[in-house]
Order: sequence, then structure tokens, then C-alpha cells
Amino acid sequence: MDKAAIDIAKALVRLSELTIFELRGEWRRLHRMPPPMRLSRDLWIIYQLQERAYGGLSKAAVRKLEQAAAGPPSRGAA
Repeated sequence: MDKAAIDIAKALVRLSELTIFELRGEWRRLHRMPPPMRLSRDLWIIYQLQERAYGGLSKAAVRKLEQAAAGPPSRGAA
């Protein structure tokens, strides 16, 4: 197991032991803003840790997600 995977595993164990209030504090520390009200307890904190260890989405993946979020193309679009 590589070092990044070990670090992620340790962080996940630590996060699993935190209260909801401590998890919200961790969110504030990572994002410098309050957590969304309906966010999964630890989903985004875990994602952030993995992103820092392994890198984020590729530019192509981000572009595809942005296009999907914009909705279907207009009728005249090819």
C-alpha cells in the first residue's frame, strides 16, 4: 500500500470517530466556509482528502460535468 493510501486510511479512521460538530469544523477548516445543510456527514471531507492525496478531476472531466450541469443543448445545436 502506498503512502497516500495509508494516509487516507488513517484520515478515514479519524473521521469516523468524530462527532457531527467536529466534522463540520473539519469542513470549515478545509473549505473556509460553513458546510451545506444537507451534505452527507463525511462524503465531501473524504473527497477533499482523496483529492489532495491523488489529485483532482482532469480538465476534461470538469468540462464534461459543467456541460452536463448546463443542461441539454438547445434545439439548434449540432
